[in-house]
Parts: sequence; C-alpha cells; structure tokens
Amino acid sequence: MRDPESLLARGERIEYIEGKAQDLKDRTVSFQKQAERARCALCMKNMKVTICLIIVAIVLVCLIVGGVVAVALVAWKTLV
Repeated sequence: MRDPESLLARGERIEYIEGKAQDLKDRTVSFQKQAERARCALCMKNMKVTICLIIVAIVLVCLIVGGVVAVALVAWKTLV
C-alpha cells in the first residue's frame, strides 16, 4: 500500500496537469479565432488586389482598342 503523502502528491500533480491541459485548450480556441480573423483579412486584401488588377487590365484593353480604332479611322479618312 502507498503512503498517504505520495497519494496526495500524485493528486496534486494530476490537478496541475489538468489545469495545464485546460489552459492549453483555452489558448487553442483563442488561436483558432485569431487565425480565422487573419485568414479573412488576407482574403479581403487578396480580393481587393485582384479587383484592382482586373480594372487596370480593362482600362488598358480599352486604351489599346481605342488607339487601334483611331488609327483605323485616320487611315480610312486618308483612303476616302
């Protein structure tokens, strides 16, 4: 049979480990929430950059098409 002091010490160690486990669980939940917020923020930033690039591409295409049409009109007027 074990002496009562060793049983008490074992019980205290178990309580200490349970406390640490609960603290780790709480930190895990906090980390998951923070990671989700960071992921959403990066997703929004990525979406904004993508939209800006699409707008720039559309403007460039419009400028190129407009330039080609202008050159074609000038050429047409010289022929007619």
